[in-house]
Amino acid sequence: MSNNNALAYAQLRFQVDVPNLEETWLDGYQAGSHDKPEESNPYAMDSKEYAFWNEGWWAGFYQETPLFDLSGAVHAVENKVATQQKNNVDSNAVIKTPSRYIIRTIQVFAAILAAAMCYQLADFFA
Repeated sequence: MSNNNALAYAQLRFQVDVPNLEETWLDGYQAGSHDKPEESNPYAMDSKEYAFWNEGWWAGFYQETPLFDLSGAVHAVENKVATQQKNNVDSNAVIKTPSRYIIRTIQVFAAILAAAMCYQLADFFA
């Protein structure tokens, strides 16, 4: 076997032995939508693949909209939601704190209001 053939063979074995998590989710989705039992999960119980397959199975069982196309691409809705969440985080980071002048004005107003209330209470009890 030449080096080129060995590299191609190794890449093929890697693709077969280590599945993509999106493909794993889709396999579970298809199994759930075709009424295969949940116990037909082919992955080890402690693995990520098991969890992804199981999540896909439940989504397929309840006929939810698949997260991925059969080609493995993420739906545009998911990308839009992620972009909106990112924009919300960015806009929250830009919010500026009020200036010291505004804070000082509120504090003085609160002190005057408290003094007026104390005066009214003293006048009421006198």
